[in-house]
Amino acid sequence: MIFYLFLILSLILILDIVIFRGNFCSPAILFTVGFWLSALWAWIFQDKWGGFQNPALLVLVSIGTISFSLGCLVVKIVYALDHPVIKPAQLYAIKISKYKLYLYLLLEVFIAIITIYVVLRNVSSRNLLTAIGQYYNANKYNRLVYVPSYLKVMQYFNISGVLLAGYIAINNKVCKKKNHFVLYLIIVFGMMISLLQGIRNTFFLFIISGVVMFYLLHGASTGWKSNFNLSNLPKIIFFAGIIIILFQITTMATGRSSNEFTFVETLSTYVGSPLKNLELYLSEKHAPSQVFGGQTLRQTYLKLYESTGNLKYNVISLYEYRWIGKTGLGNVYTILMPICQDFGFIGTSVILFAIGAVSEWMYERLQRYKNIAGINYGIIIYAYCAFSIFFSFFSNKYFEMVVSVAFVYILISLFIIKKFFANVKFRRGKIIIYRTDWLHKKIYKQIM
Repeated sequence: MIFYLFLILSLILILDIVIFRGNFCSPAILFTVGFWLSALWAWIFQDKWGGFQNPALLVLVSIGTISFSLGCLVVKIVYALDHPVIKPAQLYAIKISKYKLYLYLLLEVFIAIITIYVVLRNVSSRNLLTAIGQYYNANKYNRLVYVPSYLKVMQYFNISGVLLAGYIAINNKVCKKKNHFVLYLIIVFGMMISLLQGIRNTFFLFIISGVVMFYLLHGASTGWKSNFNLSNLPKIIFFAGIIIILFQITTMATGRSSNEFTFVETLSTYVGSPLKNLELYLSEKHAPSQVFGGQTLRQTYLKLYESTGNLKYNVISLYEYRWIGKTGLGNVYTILMPICQDFGFIGTSVILFAIGAVSEWMYERLQRYKNIAGINYGIIIYAYCAFSIFFSFFSNKYFEMVVSVAFVYILISLFIIKKFFANVKFRRGKIIIYRTDWLHKKIYKQIM
């Protein structure tokens, strides 16, 4: 049965590539290609998991991907009627004072020190790699004894700072301008900070978002020509190989390597086994949530529970770690499980259609920029959302990162850091704060 699902997803992916002109960063292709890769992996390794027999899996994944792509297609057609012309945009290099870069690097050092302090305070080991692994497991099973609220705020600042620094570096590269070496230190150091708590999601968020920002800025400068051709195939294979290598490196760097599972088995818990977990879930019956969208919006409800103490918001997770014999399947079920649990098959179709429509609307707006001057919020936010769209084959990232309180914190952090980079200037030993973005002012003067 998994082979037929792979064939259906292959057909949907081909149609998406044709309809959306092979732009890999378009939401329909990002969403479908993730499920396609997962189905391919599941098909290859299905014998280790006892095969796939439940036709409900084929139906749910098919209607989910089709609904998402249809939402994108409808918006693309409507947007093309009102805004038919797509022309190359003019990009301008962004120059940031080296003093600001050094100051922000010092802030990252401070965040790293605080993070390490919190990690070591919660575990017994004083070996950093071992301590990170112990902290991750303690956090996973809610056994942390010291969890300061300011640490979460620092994490959001780190995410926003790395995304902004990455945007500036990529924008200047596309404009063929040199970047100060401290800008690269900010990016690398921020990525390392993201691993200190044993969680790799943020690390790969930076990588995927960086690739998306590059394609968006490069696409804007070239008039959004299709980037799907055979000459790009070696680059895609090379990038996939880099991701796999980084996956192994980060496994060891976060103290999560184990002799219990082979590398392929560990990788399978991220690619392929989420579909098997989803199939097993569809074979079971679960009581509905006591609140609207309990499983889908669980992260948001847990925030409400922490602030109010109302037990109604303490939604019990259905993310059970599953095994088949001695083979671990992990505890992720794709984005489809929580939505299906709360809204059924039809509701899943409607919600994914809506997510696809909103995502395509954001993407179509980016394609109509005439000038991209200064730091562009739209590109950074879409790159952030693109990660959760692509990883829909893995888990409920969209409702954990975008339709969540976390997204509000990210937006606030982006606003504050952008103000620091674009509205603050040092002159003769004084700090001057501009009401408007002086980067834009300077660039627009050049345009005029």
